[in-house]
Amino acid sequence: MTQIVVKHYEWRGPLVQKVVTEASRVGVVNAAEHVLADAYPYVPYEDGDLRDSGRAQQDRDLSGRYVAEAFVSYDTPYAVKLHEHPNYNFKGSGEGKWLEHALQRRASRMADEDMAPPLIKALAMP
Repeated sequence: MTQIVVKHYEWRGPLVQKVVTEASRVGVVNAAEHVLADAYPYVPYEDGDLRDSGRAQQDRDLSGRYVAEAFVSYDTPYAVKLHEHPNYNFKGSGEGKWLEHALQRRASRMADEDMAPPLIKALAMP
C-alpha cells in the first residue's frame, strides 16, 4: 500500500519579498560601486577634481525609500563634455566615454559577481 505524506508549509511571502528586495538593493549598489572602481583609472586626470567627484549612489522612490536602482555620476561642470567627446586630446591620463566603457567591461560579470551573492545569502536555508 502506498503511503502519502503531506507536508505543511507556512506561507512567508511578505517576508521573502522584503528579504529579496533588500538583497536586490545591496546587489545593485555593489554593481554601481564596481563600475565606478573600474572607471577610475580611465577618468581624465589633470588636477584630480573630475576623478574625485565620481559617486555611486542608490536611488530613492518618491517617499524617500531606497529602491533597487543605483547610478554612477561625476559632479563637475565639464564631466559630460569630456565624457561625450572621446576624440578630445586628453592631457595627462584618461579617455572619453570612460563610464560607458567601464559598464561594458563589467556587464557580463554583474549578475554573478554583484547581484547573485547578496540574493544567495539572503535566501540561504537554515
